[in-house]
Amino acid sequence: MKNRLSAKLLSGVLLLTCLGLLWLVISGFACRSFRYEVRISNREESPLIAFGLLSVSSPVEPTEASPGPSTRAIPSAVDGKVFDSTMLTGDEERHVERLARLEASITGMRDFLVRHVQPSEHDKDSRLAATLVKAREYLRVMEADIAVIKATDQTARNSIENMRKLRNHVRETIQRLQNPSDCESAPKLRCLLDNPHGLSAGVHDALWCFVAALQMGRTVVLNSTLWHYAPGVDGWSRTFQPVTGPGCDGAGTRNMIVKGYPGYDSATKERSKILDLPASIAKILVANHADPYAWWYGQIVSYIFRLQNSTRKAIEDFKKKSGYKHPIVALHIRRTDKNREAAYHDVREYMQHAEEFYNKLMFKGATVQRRIFVATDDPAVITEIKSKFPGYIVISNQHSASEAFNMKSRTRSSALSGMLIDIYLLAESDQLVCSFSSGFCRVAYELMQARDAEAGNDATHKAVSVDVEYFYAYVPFPPRRAVYRNQRVFENELQWSAPGVLLERSDDMASLHEARDKKYA
Repeated sequence: MKNRLSAKLLSGVLLLTCLGLLWLVISGFACRSFRYEVRISNREESPLIAFGLLSVSSPVEPTEASPGPSTRAIPSAVDGKVFDSTMLTGDEERHVERLARLEASITGMRDFLVRHVQPSEHDKDSRLAATLVKAREYLRVMEADIAVIKATDQTARNSIENMRKLRNHVRETIQRLQNPSDCESAPKLRCLLDNPHGLSAGVHDALWCFVAALQMGRTVVLNSTLWHYAPGVDGWSRTFQPVTGPGCDGAGTRNMIVKGYPGYDSATKERSKILDLPASIAKILVANHADPYAWWYGQIVSYIFRLQNSTRKAIEDFKKKSGYKHPIVALHIRRTDKNREAAYHDVREYMQHAEEFYNKLMFKGATVQRRIFVATDDPAVITEIKSKFPGYIVISNQHSASEAFNMKSRTRSSALSGMLIDIYLLAESDQLVCSFSSGFCRVAYELMQARDAEAGNDATHKAVSVDVEYFYAYVPFPPRRAVYRNQRVFENELQWSAPGVLLERSDDMASLHEARDKKYA
């Protein structure tokens, strides 16, 4: 940054930016550059279609920027069956969505300053450093004001209640499908969980089975006997609760789809069906949640990952023994084989966000011990953080880190208990900092969304990725629709000419390429 602008000019730019953001708060205007689109399922037999809070059965017109051309030469193949927030028509829906967009803009600005604008050691006493301090304080004031608005605004409270009801409805629907009165004759789908790769790969295979079954109104019958983390007939039930009721034990294969799922080697076109949301929940998710797919997948993953009491006790025992207490920031830092798949990120990149979290608490007058939980596959990471950040209490699962460091031991069933401690404590944290290129972190984020959804809350702003956005492995999400134009300033920044442009990832490996090459980061 110093090579492009003088410190004096940068100070002026940042100050103007903060004043501009303050005006955004006052005026109710928002500057988020993108809007999420979700894809709507055409399957009328989906058991979730009956949910009646909102409906998207009739065509709706955009309320803001009109759609523009895609950034790709070929028109988007999914544009005809997507729904985004420009199509919201109700005043309350648009009010809640714009408030969420404003919050996202403020959070995005804060993360930008934390990640990209750091004075060097000899600049720490300069005007640039002082301006950065004040800029972050302005943003903390805005975040505090947004929190007050959300707590006192009746429309925002209605939104939370609607999301709580939606969560309960989805959970009850899954429970009902997985516990049929007559499992022998009920329509079923067999899920063969035998993925030879990491924990998250297996979890997301099971997720795909459940999404497909929900779309078809079928009961998932899970066969995990060949899964290396829970082998054998009773391998799953030693750690997790069964996904079906006792009535499905030995129910046979009558009316069952027995082949094709999860199909982790299937073509992207087939796997991309996981993006199809039931029409009845698409609108309420887009209107009331900042990351609709993470919410939807989170409800399902949290059902799959229901723990046995003995597993829960092991996690609680670890928390007591290690001193895991709130408030706490959780870091997931992958090394080892991940270095071939994604670019290296120094521990300071993660800790910058932990510093900001605790600085926000101090800004509000709270005096708390700075505490972090570190989950990693490299014990040296824990040692490095303790050395470089002595002001923090560092909690970690040393045994799990050592086991994960060994490429052979990490895939054994004995490693599962340590992984579950890590993933659940990541999900339980007050702030999650990780790289979404890692499937392990994406599962933790999904579980975090499910935890907050119990009370109708949105966990999106509790998670920060140091590389790519959230995605489902090897399936590009629907295109993002630009709300405003964007002129490129940095070399690795996207550029588009007008509102309404569709920003579409080029292929199913795009997110991994972005993570490896540090594109758009």
